[in-house]
Amino acid sequence: EKINTIIGNEIAFCRSGMFFHTNQEGNLIKENYFHNNLTQVTAQGKTANFNKWEGNYFDDYQGFDRDNDNIGDTPYELYNYVEHLWDFKKEVRFFYGAPLLVILDFLERLAPFSEPKFILRDKTPKYIWESQNVIN
Repeated sequence: EKINTIIGNEIAFCRSGMFFHTNQEGNLIKENYFHNNLTQVTAQGKTANFNKWEGNYFDDYQGFDRDNDNIGDTPYELYNYVEHLWDFKKEVRFFYGAPLLVILDFLERLAPFSEPKFILRDKTPKYIWESQNVIN
């Protein structure tokens, strides 16, 4: 089984920053810059967490960096709530971003009426992206 290494990329302005079509595991996804994506990662299979995620920057990370080492104090964890509806049902994509689905997503996070799908965990997320690492 071939392992992919995805390092030092800027992944931005996408409907889904990365899309995993299968449950391939063992890929290394490291020091990438995920920003301004509607969804950072989508996993059509079970999860994208069978890959090694380390040192990536996610603009929706909600943790802290109390010791100022530029590594988040808590892991970045991504769960799929209502978003999974439009990943697999083409008819629902028309309503992507509609106020009703935004409210539904908020309510699902507040008081889940179904179990969210676990997507990934980066144990050492970057807290601030150092722009000199991005190649223009």
